[in-house]
Amino acid sequence: MFRIPYPIKVLLAFLTLVLAGSLPGRYYLLAQLDDNMVENEAYRLAARLQRTVAYLQSLPEENRVDLLRAASAASLERVTLIDASGWVLYDSEENNLALFDNHLNRAEIRVALGLPFDNDSILHLKGLHDTRIGFVRRESSTLGHEMLYAARMIGQEDHRAVLRIASDIHSLTLLSESVRRILSNSQALAISVALLLSLLAAITFSRPLQRLVASARKFAEGDFTAPINDVDNTEIGDLGRALKSLASQLRGRLANAGASEALLVQLIRIVPSPVAVIAPDRTVLACNGAAKQRFRTVGGEAEDNLYRLADSEPYREAVVRAAQHADREAVVIDLGTEYGGVVRGWVSVLHQTELAPFGVFFGEELDRVTGPMHDLVPSKLRVVPLQEVLQSAINFSQAVCSYHHVTINMTGTTEGMVVDAYDRFSVALGFLLGECAKSEPHREITLNSFVEPLLVEMKFRGAVSPTALHIVRTLIEPLGGEIQQDAGEIRLRLAKA
Repeated sequence: MFRIPYPIKVLLAFLTLVLAGSLPGRYYLLAQLDDNMVENEAYRLAARLQRTVAYLQSLPEENRVDLLRAASAASLERVTLIDASGWVLYDSEENNLALFDNHLNRAEIRVALGLPFDNDSILHLKGLHDTRIGFVRRESSTLGHEMLYAARMIGQEDHRAVLRIASDIHSLTLLSESVRRILSNSQALAISVALLLSLLAAITFSRPLQRLVASARKFAEGDFTAPINDVDNTEIGDLGRALKSLASQLRGRLANAGASEALLVQLIRIVPSPVAVIAPDRTVLACNGAAKQRFRTVGGEAEDNLYRLADSEPYREAVVRAAQHADREAVVIDLGTEYGGVVRGWVSVLHQTELAPFGVFFGEELDRVTGPMHDLVPSKLRVVPLQEVLQSAINFSQAVCSYHHVTINMTGTTEGMVVDAYDRFSVALGFLLGECAKSEPHREITLNSFVEPLLVEMKFRGAVSPTALHIVRTLIEPLGGEIQQDAGEIRLRLAKA
C-alpha cells in the first residue's frame, strides 16, 4: 500500500499553512485592494466636487471660469467645465478647447445631466446619497493614463453646465501592483522556509523514528537487547524511553516465566505419580517421568498423547469446573486403545491468568494420589541441615520473587537437621514462596522457623492454590512432613532427624 513519507507530510503541512495564510490576502489584493483604493478616491472626489459646486452656484455664471482657473492652479486634479450640449468650456490641463470632442456621450456627463446612460460603465458608491454625481473609471484619451472621473450639474434649466473633476489613479494601480509583488516574494520566501523546515524535520524526526522502528522490529524478532539511544527531551525521546521500558519489562517477564517454569519442572520431576501441567493453549509446560511412562504407548509419543488429552472435551470441561469451584475435579478420558486407552485421574487449576487457567492433570485415581506413597529408596535418604534447606528454597524462588518485587527474610531458629530425599523440602518450599510472590507482589515475606523436639516447623504469610498445596503435600508426606493453609498463613512441619 502506498504511503507518503513523513518529510513529505511535513512539507505538505507547511505548504498548507503558508497557502492558508497567504491566499486570503492574495485574493484581497487581486480582487479588493485596487477597488477599495479607487472607491476611497471616489469618495474624496465626491466631497470636493460637492463643495466646489455649492460655491460655484452662488456666483454669477460669467465668473465661474475665472474662479475655476484660479482654484485649479493649486490643485492636483484635472478640472473641466462642460455646457449642457457637451462642449468643453474650460479645462485645467488644455487651453486649446478645439481639441476636445463633444462630451455629451460620456457616461458621467449623462448621469450629471439626468440623461439615460450605460449602467455598466458607471461606478456605484453605496454610501453616497447624491445620485446626481456620476463616476467613471477609464483611460484618458489625451493623457493616456487611467483616470477616475466625477461629474455633477451646476445651475438650472437653460443655464445648466457640468463640473467634472478627474483624478489620475495610475499611481494607485502601481501601488497595488507593488503590493502584489511583495506578497508574491513573501510567498516564495515562505515556501523556501517550508522546504528548509521539512528538511530539518526529516533530520530531526525521521531518522530517530527510523532507528526506533528498527529497534521495535528487533523486539518483534525476539531480540530485546537492541540499543535505543534516542532519549532526548522530545516526543521522540518519550517514545524511545517507552520502548526501553517495554524491552526491560519483557526481559523481566521472560526471565520470570523461565524461572517459574524451571522451578515448576523441577518440582514436578520429583513427584512420584504421573503429573502434567498444561497451559491454556494446550501446551505441556511440565511433565514428569511417571507421566511420560504412563503415556508413552505404541502409536505416539508421551507429549503428543498429553496434547490429545488436553484437547479432549472432558478435560476442558473439568478445567472449567475446577476453576469455578476452586477445587479438583475427577475426570475419565478415553484416548483410544492406540493412544493409551481410558485414562482416569483428576484435574485442578494451578493458577488463573487473565485469559484462561493453567490446568494440572494427575494421572492416578483419587485414593492412590491422596494416600501415602512408598516410592523412596533408602539410599537416597540423607540428613540435611535446616539452614541448607531454607537457603536452597530461597535460591530456588529468588528469580520469581525478584521479578515481583518480593523480599524474603528469615527469623527464628535455623539450627537442626531434617531427613530429605531428592531435595524435596527445598524445592517444595521454594515453589510455595514463588507462588505466594505471584499472588501478592510488592511485599515482604517473613519466614519463621521453629525447632521442636520431634518436628521442625516453618510458617509465613501467604496464599496458594489448593493444587499447589496438594503437589507439595505429595512430596513431603512420605518423609513425615505435612502442610496446612489457614487464615492467610502457610505452615510446614518436617520430621526432625
